[in-house]
Amino acid sequence: MEQKLLFPPDPELQRTKSAAEKAGGPITVADMPNNDMKLVAETMGVAFALALMRGLGGLQLSVPKNGLKKVFSRIIRDQYDGSNAKELALRFNLTERYVQQVGNGQAPKGPNSNG
Repeated sequence: MEQKLLFPPDPELQRTKSAAEKAGGPITVADMPNNDMKLVAETMGVAFALALMRGLGGLQLSVPKNGLKKVFSRIIRDQYDGSNAKELALRFNLTERYVQQVGNGQAPKGPNSNG
């Protein structure tokens, strides 16, 4: 199964990093202004952290843990054929049972079924 990115890389991120590096040399995770931005830089890359600060500086953001579960559920409903629960579960890091329930039009049950 070929892995595809839901969100392809943005060339603007590299331009942001290049412009910042020209100002004073390579920028590293240690250069980030606080622990939150260090975590972003470690997880997503320095270029992404720089673009985030440039584009959304001053905002306080909340990143939901299961923010794409509704999207995944829609895709599952579109692609589930009764025999591909394991493939879809792996693709979206969900349980096979969840995929089966969504694919069969049932409301998922349980404490983690906020989809």
